[in-house]
Amino acid sequence: MNFAFIKNKEHEVKFGAGPLLRCQASSYPDIYSIYTPAQTGVPEILVSFRQFEKQEIVSIGYVASLSYSYTLKSRVFIGARASLQNDTNADNITQYGIRIGRRV
Repeated sequence: MNFAFIKNKEHEVKFGAGPLLRCQASSYPDIYSIYTPAQTGVPEILVSFRQFEKQEIVSIGYVASLSYSYTLKSRVFIGARASLQNDTNADNITQYGIRIGRRV
């Protein structure tokens, strides 16, 4: 859901918020160990990876954003947007970007 609290021919400032369903798959290890040939008797270095958390997680959360756009006389707009995602897995994801488009 978006709400434009400033909107005229040139300027637009919007706040957006909504629910989020996030599916996450991770193969990043919780712990890894490196073993040398002196420790194992094997002529190569061995690496051990251990995963304790679930590798596939579904969580719910929210996303909130704030954006600004300036519309030129040719109906082309430029602007910026910042947003934040947060979920029940305590993952915070921030996003920043530039917006370019054309009004119809």
